[in-house]
Amino acid sequence: MIKKTNIRWQQIKTLLRSVLQDLTPSNRTEWLLFSFFFITYSICGIFISLSSDLLDNTDGVGSYLGYDNLYHLKTKGGNLDISHPYLLLFYLAKHLITSILIPIFGTKAKIIFCTLLTDWLISTALLILYKYLRRTTALPVYRSMLLTLFCSLFFTIIILSFTIESYPFSFLFLSLSLLVLSVEYEKQKRFSFSGILLFEFLCGGITITNAFKPLSALLIDKGTMKEKIKRVTTALIPFILCVIIVFLLYSLKSGISAKDGEQSPLQSILNVPGYFAFDGHFAKEILVDFWGTSILSAPLTQQTIGNETVLRPSAYTHAIPYIAIGSLLLLFILSFILNRKEILVRLIFCYLLVDIVIHFIARYGLNEAVIFGGHWLFTVPLILGWLYNRFSEKNQHKLMYTLDIYLITFIILLLFNNGKILLHSFLLPA
Repeated sequence: MIKKTNIRWQQIKTLLRSVLQDLTPSNRTEWLLFSFFFITYSICGIFISLSSDLLDNTDGVGSYLGYDNLYHLKTKGGNLDISHPYLLLFYLAKHLITSILIPIFGTKAKIIFCTLLTDWLISTALLILYKYLRRTTALPVYRSMLLTLFCSLFFTIIILSFTIESYPFSFLFLSLSLLVLSVEYEKQKRFSFSGILLFEFLCGGITITNAFKPLSALLIDKGTMKEKIKRVTTALIPFILCVIIVFLLYSLKSGISAKDGEQSPLQSILNVPGYFAFDGHFAKEILVDFWGTSILSAPLTQQTIGNETVLRPSAYTHAIPYIAIGSLLLLFILSFILNRKEILVRLIFCYLLVDIVIHFIARYGLNEAVIFGGHWLFTVPLILGWLYNRFSEKNQHKLMYTLDIYLITFIILLLFNNGKILLHSFLLPA
């Protein structure tokens, strides 16, 4: 018994050491890549913070795209968001740190601190994607950098680099979970149960439905169906119990010291059905809102969503965006088909399947699908990396060079299109 406990503890220490190593650059190339993203995003975010009140205005919640950035900026801690149970730790830490910074550096210190934090989250997540492409798909440096740069220019990823929200945290932890679980699988030929449990709490604590993404690894792992169900149940029960305990504690707090206008945890749950969209634009919402403008945006216009007027991408007005996002979707699907026997590709598909069920089947938030990119956009460069890997195994070098040219062309399109929209709507608004 003691021997088994020591082995398990050693595995946990090795896992945590691996996680910490993956969060930091380990060589000169990785340091240069991380520094490039962090400096670029920071310049952009700090300029917006200092030159406008777009990120910290007091006119309402969701000033752009529909993000609750102002709520996350202003909340001091002690509030329970049942969909994001662990964010209260961020609120408390942010309030403590900014309480020290504001008297020294002024009122803009809070938004600058939060912007630098989201810059770090996104830049680190991109570094993790680069590491995945190098280690798991075994791509050369320049192709790994090409795919990472490609992802860094997605419209939603750029926006998340200066948006105080749950999505930058999710983008980091979901990317990290895929890297750690994939590397562990390649070593042991089984997914690490300790790793799954760790990331179930990390990812699910930021957004509760994301707990099912690392948990899905147990369903595709080796073993009988009975063994899989037993392992899933064993991993899921502690998380559910923690969520119930937190919910009950905050329900009790709400009943004792509720403020005027403050929703109880139960009321926040009862409001969830209002986010399920059932209208006649399903195909357009999938292709353009969920897949398209998250990557290649259309010009932003003022649109009324519910009770809010927010900046939101308009409809595409010419054929080029449709050709671009349509061709990318075909390559994405092709890679899944060609690599369907790879268990690590199946794991990526399971991550994506959770979002498909939530948004396409349950139709949750599909009328504002552009804001959810932090939950799934990391799958795009990874799946294209597996497509490269497949071409390499078949010695189809012409197809690899064609894919290089395609990505370079798409990067140029993203740079000009998303850069122009960012410039006009955020950096130099009229």
